[in-house]
Amino acid sequence: MKQLRRLCSDLRPPALDQLGLPAALRLLAQEMTVQGLPVETYVEDLSLLDEAATGLYRICQEALSNAWRHAQASRAILTLACEENGIVLTIADDGRGFDPASVRWSNGRFGLMGMVGLAEALGGALTIQSTPGQGTQVIVHCGLYILSP
Repeated sequence: MKQLRRLCSDLRPPALDQLGLPAALRLLAQEMTVQGLPVETYVEDLSLLDEAATGLYRICQEALSNAWRHAQASRAILTLACEENGIVLTIADDGRGFDPASVRWSNGRFGLMGMVGLAEALGGALTIQSTPGQGTQVIVHCGLYILSP
């Protein structure tokens, strides 16, 4: 039962409902910092629709997890901003990087595929910029999902 609760919490953490996406992202950054990946946050206070908040949170969670587990990053930067054409989420790390063109999307890269799918479900796009030895940047552009004040 404890594992099931944790799984549900990981999929949609209570902080999203209680505090909103910006605070939930700050808490995620704090958790990653405690685990050993310092994360700087630059997050605008936005009030988003539930589906956008959940999707963006999950993308961020996966990108930070990849930076920590696979890229051997020593730090990451998380940015959430509202721009003229929509919302932009960026997760950058200083890890070992990789060649995105060489990724075999059908060969066990479910985390990357999942991030792309989540971005597309929000009517947006996800771009991965990475070079071996120079870190990775995951950038999500999606439409405006901001709630009215």
